[in-house]
Amino acid sequence: MEDLTPLEALYENNLQILRDVHSFLSKSDGKTRWASKRPKWQKDIKDLIDRRKNPRLMIAVCGASGAGKSSLINTLLGATVVPTSGLRACTAVPISVEYHADTQFKAVITFLSRGEWQHELKTLLENFRNEEGNIVEVGKSTDADVQVARDKVVAVYPQFKQIVGSRERIAQLTVESLMVTNTAATEYLDSTKTIYNNSANLFSKDLRKYVQGVVSKKSKEGDTWPLVKKVEIFCDCPLLACGAVLVDLPGTGDSNKARDRVAAEYMTQCERYWVVAPIERILDSESVQDLISEGLKMQLARGTLLDKEAITVIATKSEGVTAETLINDLDLHDDEGLLRIDERIGQLEEELDQSDEDSLYAKGQSPRAMRQGKRKQLGMCKRERNTYCATKRTAYVQEQVKQQVYEVLIAYNAEVGSPFSGPGNADDFELKVFCTSSHDYDAQKGRGASYFATLGDTQIPALQTWVKELTIPGRKEELSRHLHSAGDILRRINSAVTKGITACLTDEQNLMHNLWSSPEAEKLARIKTEDHRVATADRPSKIRARLQKEFYDFNQQTTEELKRHFGHALKDKASNAASAAASEALKVITHKVSPITKWTAFNVLLKCGSYKKGSLDINLNEALLDLYLKKIVGPWGSISQTTFYTAFSGAARKTVKSLLNDIEASAAGRKIQEHISQQKEKIEADAHGVLRRNLKEAKTSFRKSKEAIIRDLAPEVVETKLKEGYEEALSITGKGCLAKRKERLGEFVVREKDNIFLACADRLVNPLSAVADEIGEFLKTKLDALVGQLEDDITKMWETPIEPAANPAVELLQLIERHGQFIAQLDDITSE
Repeated sequence: MEDLTPLEALYENNLQILRDVHSFLSKSDGKTRWASKRPKWQKDIKDLIDRRKNPRLMIAVCGASGAGKSSLINTLLGATVVPTSGLRACTAVPISVEYHADTQFKAVITFLSRGEWQHELKTLLENFRNEEGNIVEVGKSTDADVQVARDKVVAVYPQFKQIVGSRERIAQLTVESLMVTNTAATEYLDSTKTIYNNSANLFSKDLRKYVQGVVSKKSKEGDTWPLVKKVEIFCDCPLLACGAVLVDLPGTGDSNKARDRVAAEYMTQCERYWVVAPIERILDSESVQDLISEGLKMQLARGTLLDKEAITVIATKSEGVTAETLINDLDLHDDEGLLRIDERIGQLEEELDQSDEDSLYAKGQSPRAMRQGKRKQLGMCKRERNTYCATKRTAYVQEQVKQQVYEVLIAYNAEVGSPFSGPGNADDFELKVFCTSSHDYDAQKGRGASYFATLGDTQIPALQTWVKELTIPGRKEELSRHLHSAGDILRRINSAVTKGITACLTDEQNLMHNLWSSPEAEKLARIKTEDHRVATADRPSKIRARLQKEFYDFNQQTTEELKRHFGHALKDKASNAASAAASEALKVITHKVSPITKWTAFNVLLKCGSYKKGSLDINLNEALLDLYLKKIVGPWGSISQTTFYTAFSGAARKTVKSLLNDIEASAAGRKIQEHISQQKEKIEADAHGVLRRNLKEAKTSFRKSKEAIIRDLAPEVVETKLKEGYEEALSITGKGCLAKRKERLGEFVVREKDNIFLACADRLVNPLSAVADEIGEFLKTKLDALVGQLEDDITKMWETPIEPAANPAVELLQLIERHGQFIAQLDDITSE
């Protein structure tokens, strides 16, 4: 793991300097020339001291019900904050867990709106009907959709139990008639509930009342869990102090569209993706493969499929298989390491069997104490045996998972048409795979019976370290940003304080002041747009006017170039991808619908292309959207601003260099020339450093905007275009309707395929013009700040005595100088 200690040490030293400067300003009198600026400086410094906060890194924790996600999160946190249960309700709600400094546990529960719940109730009641529209045996049905619908309706409206066996009465039900049977439930809609508790166990118990079905079966009051939209938990767990946010996701495909959208939104916000499954199912479960594929789809927006930190695979419940089973499964009968452990176990068992009490007494040994000691050694050896077998199993699982993900990556690269630039084989492919045991970790922490020998064998400590490691890039960037922000404040203070020195300036310095610090002529001071017009009385110095004009000109040029690039080159790429996707649309739809049954087809059409039941998960809208994403990811990933930023940086550096050369050339007198020559290089280097950081921020901002745009390209875009086709196909009834429905849907897709994918292209291209404007505005703001910095640094060359007299603020200036040394160290650290 990368060591942040040097950067953290710089940060702490920087904080101390800020505190010392703040203290100095508090004690200084009000007679200085800069006294009026002191309150603003103090406020800025205090705000910066208080601001430090690690940036959030959202991690999606994904897995099927029973995978052990909630238990894993609780074990990582060291407290039971996320409710765990085998109940279906427990996995139905997205739950995020993040850090706050308060010692109290806090949960914010957001409930569905009235309209969202009414829409879900309508869907639940539709699930009680078969394809012909008749009510099924709701009370006895084994159909998963019917069971889920029944459980949810009964949970909120217990009176429904009285009619669950009556088809006639169920057929008469409406959304409105159901809702009036429990008006108390309606009060939760359109609301939030906040829970606080100092105890993790009591907190979890309070939370469970809302997100799990805990009301007695005999109770006439309803449960609230079907009404919950999402849960946000806040705690002071040290692991999360690094900025990590763990999001326990149920996955998409919920019968409630609002809750489904929440899960989808979390997915788009999460920068890291964990696939969680029990160890016995990790290699042969289709759902695991689907989750891995889902994680790879998240990378499409980033233009790379080989980010080793993006996807982590976690096998849970690694204590659940006996050593004997592992020995047979992995063929460890002749393993030398295992044979040595078995030999020690055999010796200990033999010594226990052959122990003679009389001989032991003769040797002055207690038979009971001896046997206890031998049994303890034997238990340790058996746990060592378990650990050894589990370690072998872990290595095997890691190797197999890496191979599977590697093969999926190869396939994805082939599909998106981009050359594979990764390692030549799976052995060299970097992917984090953990085989964990929450049960054993908690047992060892609580001194309970355990399967493994040490805490490290459970791989929970390694996973905790990985969480912190994932946050390092963001933390490093925030630390650097904080230090540079402090530099900006202290530079302003330094400029004002040094200008306040009243020692005599030389005639040469006064001449430079008149040449460059005096206001520019009005016609040159005016900038091209109204936003930059300045009043005659407030005309800028010649330095500021020149920098503003030249910076403004090439920034405008860069912004327009970006917009032209996005508007033409990318539009062609998006359109070409739409054409390529359209040519394969019918093939994708046919592949999806060909094997499905009449009942499944009915549900797919009824639910506008998306139907999930058990292991069956069909989403025609998502399939077509994935087709387009695979066609656009190559061109989309090639969008680069490097050319533009290189030109931008070159123009800015040229402007600064030209100005400094002109200033140096205008200096009359050897002493002032030497002084300017000595300072010029540092001023130029400082400006280049600021430019480099600003352009890095602009690139990061563009990357995030690009990701947001492509992630906003949701399946609903396709669904809107296909809705009429679904309705047309659903309207076909009678004999042979299954084949006719599939045929009608295929015909509609062929007819509308161009419109479907052009709509996707438009959703990508249109926002990018606004992104270019945002980048231009961002750079303009940064350039304005750079102009102020340059003006202060340059004018200080002749407004500060070359041979300064005693300065009453010498202590303050020394502090600021020390901070400048920290910035130099920071540049060395961050450039490594």
